[in-house]
Order: sequence, then structure tokens, then C-alpha cells
Amino acid sequence: MNSVKEILENPRVSAYTGSLATRECVKKQIEKRFGKEQAKRYDPYTNTFTFPKWASMGYRIKPREQSLRSTTFVEVAGADGEVKKYKKTVHLFFDLQVHKGHY
Repeated sequence: MNSVKEILENPRVSAYTGSLATRECVKKQIEKRFGKEQAKRYDPYTNTFTFPKWASMGYRIKPREQSLRSTTFVEVAGADGEVKKYKKTVHLFFDLQVHKGHY
């Protein structure tokens, strides 16, 4: 199980692809919930992940925490070879919303 410090020191453990719109959307949610100082700490590569990613690193979501929401576009090739895009909501959790623990 990695500590938050180890995670912060090992960048790019998330699936974030670099969208500025996504980054700003999540940052605004963090600022609204946790304040400007915490929003300054936000880094989509090192301290904000999905539930499965946090779980794979040995962390649990704290009780009653609500996810931060973002939208991404997923491309899927159909049987005819045509690529279609669709919107998908991504549920994220900031490092203040998790703790080490067992399920």
C-alpha cells in the first residue's frame, strides 16, 4: 500500500489525458468544497483518482464523501468499423476524501 506522499512523488499514476476543460472543472469543484488553498494543490496526475484507482493503491473513500464529476469522451469502433464518440461521466476523489484502510 502506497502512502499519499509516495503517490505524490510518483507522477502520472492516473488516466488523466491532459484536457484543460476537465482540469478546470474539477479544480472549481475542489475549490468550492475544500477552499482555494486546496484547489492550488490539485494535480490530476497525482492526487485525484477514480474509486478503483484509489482502491488499487490501498485507499478507501471516507464515509459520505461525494465524488467530483468530470466528463470525458470515449471512442468505440462499431462492427462496421465506424468510430463513434460518446460522453461518459467520470467520478473522481481528491486525496482529502480518502484514507488508508481495508474494505
